[in-house]
Amino acid sequence: MGLFAKFKVGLQKTHGKLAHEIKRIVTRSPKLDAATLEELEAALIAADLGLAVTAQIVAAVKQAYEAQGGAGLDVFAIAQAEVEKSLLATSKPSAETGSSNKSDLIKSPNVPTVVSIVGVNGTGKTTTAAKLAHSVQLQGRTALLAACDTFRAAAIEQVKLWGQRLKVEVIAGTYGADAASVAHDAVAAAQARRTDYLFIDTAGRLHR
Repeated sequence: MGLFAKFKVGLQKTHGKLAHEIKRIVTRSPKLDAATLEELEAALIAADLGLAVTAQIVAAVKQAYEAQGGAGLDVFAIAQAEVEKSLLATSKPSAETGSSNKSDLIKSPNVPTVVSIVGVNGTGKTTTAAKLAHSVQLQGRTALLAACDTFRAAAIEQVKLWGQRLKVEVIAGTYGADAASVAHDAVAAAQARRTDYLFIDTAGRLHR
């Protein structure tokens, strides 16, 4: 299964769980009181929507409830609309620069750009770090990889294998070592070598 296929499956699971949880919360309580809103907020945060978007959704749900009452209130539709609004807002041209956000990696001027790869277990963080390193190489820039997953078996070897294939230096420690210390050494190495990008592979976290 490819990286994007894994993302799709993971998002479908999250969608299903969130829809079920929202339905349970709303149908159980005849009134959208403070306790219900708090429970809804907890469910949205648990689905990794983030604090800002969650607050935006809860405020929109409260406003819709006050305007029309509980009849026909579709919390999930409101949540979807608010997420879409948030995504559209981030893609609009900046008032200061006049340019829209692009998918290209941002490059910090005069210093190494540090990119930390984080996410759920099994979503392809290590492979993504390698792909990003290869991508910047194609642009004529230099890259460095940091093996900061010091917990998963063979994680360090996997990063080193990618480093050999791409001819990219890998900064690594030993299993059980402090990941922050490895990252610190990697940043120091990137600064010393004047590397354009440092990609830090981190330990995954559970979907919970």
